[in-house]
Parts: sequence; C-alpha cells; structure tokens
Amino acid sequence: MIKFELKKIFNIKIVLVIFVLTALFYNMFLSTNYFATSNMGAEDKLCTILMKEYGTKLPVSKRNKLEEIKQEYIEKVDKYIAGDEVLKNAGITNYKDYKSMRSEEGLDDKVKEKLNDISFGSYAEETFLIQEVDYWQEWETGLQFAGLSRENAESNITENVRRHTGEVNKLNPKFLERMEKLYTRDYTSLLSEDAAECVKSDLPLIGLLMLICSALLIIPYQIRERIRNVNTLFYTTKHGRNLVNTRITATVITTVLVGIAHIIIFYVYLIIRGVGKYLDCPIYCTARVNSWYDLNFGTYICLNLLLYIFAIMSLIMLYFLISKISLNYVVGFASAIPFTVIIAIIFNKIMYGYLIIENKMKITYDVYRPILICISFTIIGLIIAVALAKYEKKKDVVIC
Repeated sequence: MIKFELKKIFNIKIVLVIFVLTALFYNMFLSTNYFATSNMGAEDKLCTILMKEYGTKLPVSKRNKLEEIKQEYIEKVDKYIAGDEVLKNAGITNYKDYKSMRSEEGLDDKVKEKLNDISFGSYAEETFLIQEVDYWQEWETGLQFAGLSRENAESNITENVRRHTGEVNKLNPKFLERMEKLYTRDYTSLLSEDAAECVKSDLPLIGLLMLICSALLIIPYQIRERIRNVNTLFYTTKHGRNLVNTRITATVITTVLVGIAHIIIFYVYLIIRGVGKYLDCPIYCTARVNSWYDLNFGTYICLNLLLYIFAIMSLIMLYFLISKISLNYVVGFASAIPFTVIIAIIFNKIMYGYLIIENKMKITYDVYRPILICISFTIIGLIIAVALAKYEKKKDVVIC
C-alpha cells in the first residue's frame, strides 16, 4: 500500500514543476553562483595552486611558498610594465611603482587607462592573485592562528577575539579549549574561505527548498484525495480508516526521498561551480571559518543537510494536517504560507551555521540548539501523527 500511495504522491506534473522550481531557485538565490568571480577567483586560483603541491593542507613550514608564488606573478606584471612606453614615461617601471601610483590624483588619462587595464583587464588575474597572497601573509603574521606553542596560543586567541569582537571578558571554556587545539596545529586548511562562506549561507536555503518541494507533493496529494471523495470511501471500513498510518508513512518517506535527491543535486551543483575540489579540505582550520569538530567540508555539508531532512520529516506533518482539512488547492497553499515563512526564519536564524563557531562562541548555540529545535519539531510531528491516527480510526461513514 505504501508503494501505491507514493505513486499517487509523485504526480508527474508536480514533479516537473519541482524540477523547474529547483532550477530557478538555484539560479536566482544561491550565493555559490557568484563564487570564483573577481577577487574570489584569485583566492580560488591561489588555493588550487597550493593544493596541487600540498593537497588539502598547507604545512606551517611551507608558508614561504606564498612569497614564491607572489614573486612569480609580480615578475609577469613587471615584464608587461617595463615594455609599455606610456607607463615608462610616467615613471612607472614595475609593480611596486604601479601599486603606489594607481590611486594618485592628476594622472594623465592614458596612464589611468593603462593602470586600469592592469588592475581590471589584461593583468587582472595576476594583480588580484598578488593582492590575495598579501592578504594571506598579513593574516598569517598578524593573527598567528597556526603553528603556535601552547604557551602562546591562549594569549593569541584572546587578542584575536578582542580585535574582531571587542569582547574577551566572558570567553567560553569550551571555546578556549577548542581554539587552543586549532592554534597549535602545524598546518592551515586550503579550503577557500569564500567557498565556505557561500555554501554556509546557501545551506538554509537548500533546507527551505527541500521543505517547499515536499509540501508541493503532499498538499495536492491530500486535497486531491478529498475532492475525489476517496477519504469518504475509506471511512466506510475499518481497514480504510487504518490507512492514515500508511499515508503518514508515505509522507515521511517522501520527505526523505526529496531530501536525498536535493543532497545529490547540491553536490553536483558544487562540483559544477568549482567547489567540489574543496570537499576533502578541513573546515576547522582557516582564518575566518572554524568548526567545533574535526570535519572536512563535504562531511560538514552532508551533516547540515541531514539535519534539515530530519527537521522536515517532522515539519511535513503540519502540511499533512493543513492539506487534510483544506477544502481546495487555494486554501491549502494559502494556509501553508505563514508556516513556511516562520520555518524559513527558524532555518536562517537558529540552524544557520550549524557546527561552525559563530559570534557567540558557545557550543550550546552552534551545535546543541539546532539539534534541540529539531527534537522539538519531532515531538510536534509525532503529536500530530498520533492524534490524526486516533481520530481517523474513530470515524465512521455509512452510505445509504
């Protein structure tokens, strides 16, 4: 019977609508669409160069490789500048001159045009990459978040927190313990921080898309059964009244299938967008992104999406109830909108950044709170499912 109910749920027309909706959603709302553009492309290129030689982690002892890469690209820009008469006549003979004079006022229009061409045209890739190396070297020497002794780690953690948040009085012991462990490691992750930030902001949206797609399947399914008087027919027999359990099971299985499909789609999308090479990189040892546990990027994504599936398995019972009492499709979808908005806010405010050390620097906020929210959803879903099952078993319809 479950197979029969699933066949009714996965109506081919609605599945096609979901395919179109998913394509539009990915194209219009996901931050990862803009990954590896402009300066993001420079970070991606630098990470790619380093990954070819060192894999997913850059050893602290090999940081001098950054200077080698920078000098290699400076030489390319120097060669171009040295051969340009306009720049030479303006007293710009190398990258150092270009860097000091590119923001000066009163330059000749031809000189400005040449400088802009270096910055954003012919040598944009080289100049952005040089700037990216400068940034890496700056935060490596300034923040010193890897390769420290235990004696220096705590003072450095306190200083970096003070620099970024201004609050150091109430540092959580678990946070200090975790960060000390990270600061004393002898490597830096080569995970692109722009890739991590883009994906982190996209995960709640993927969770919301899973919920919307599940609702698009469940609401029409329930209302269609009501309009065709299938429910009335079922209520005439004891066996028919017990079918609500089968329908609830089919509904939950639907959310799992939809969730798994979206996990696969999202991973394929990340590979297409050039983020796939970072899936094996650690997400617990970069300058801006650190997790509470030693996870790689791919595992972090999967755990987040599984948490959303777990939440949606329970939340879908709300939509099951709404569609069961709705008189028609308009009422059903209109009634579902407020719940969807509230759930979207919860996903973005509470479940956002799951497993990542966020501004409050407390494991209770970043790990335990999202799990407790999902458990609350589960309790609500079970209450609705049990109440519906008991109510349906008591119904009786006599056809004269």
